[in-house]
Amino acid sequence: MTDDSYANPFLPTNPVDAPSVAKQPLRGYAKVACIFFIILGALGVLGSLTGAGAFLFKVLASNLDENAAKPFQGSYPGEFAIAAVIAVLSACVSIAMIVAGVFGLQQKRAGARLITNVSIFMILFKIVETAFGAVNFYMGFPAIKEEVLKKIAADPNPPKIDLGPYLDIGFYVAMVFVIAIGLVMLLFYLFTYLHFCKRDVVAQFE
Repeated sequence: MTDDSYANPFLPTNPVDAPSVAKQPLRGYAKVACIFFIILGALGVLGSLTGAGAFLFKVLASNLDENAAKPFQGSYPGEFAIAAVIAVLSACVSIAMIVAGVFGLQQKRAGARLITNVSIFMILFKIVETAFGAVNFYMGFPAIKEEVLKKIAADPNPPKIDLGPYLDIGFYVAMVFVIAIGLVMLLFYLFTYLHFCKRDVVAQFE
């Protein structure tokens, strides 16, 4: 009971006893984006671990075999340094994406902010990463083509047709595919950033 004679006896006297307003579950593209962030982040971490393992294997192989190709060699100066920076940034942002997706599904405001910040970073990062991958692929293709043609020529039963033009076609198809994937991912992060800037979307996070 309360000392206030004008208090309504039907209202709870303790604020803790007051009925709480149920929070609406996450819905729409916001939920889809959180799930995609977790999936893409997990794939990124897995790719980083796989790439690190492959690089360590090449280092060990080059130390054991003097004739093996050195893993630090590239098509142009600084290629390894650029690739290493991109790999480290990719691993870090992949972890951030997983955290952002998990916090987002829990409807935490920190998750929404992290998704927005990661999306901004990834818009720029995807431009650099796609350009770097396309340039590396373009500059490395002649050596790959030469090596393939040498192996075909050394075959006791080589094909009767010239595979050079077909390799060129495959190269251009692969180049278009790499650029297309980069553009799709860039548009995904751009749309996610714009979506999470909406007030009704931000209102879904506490």
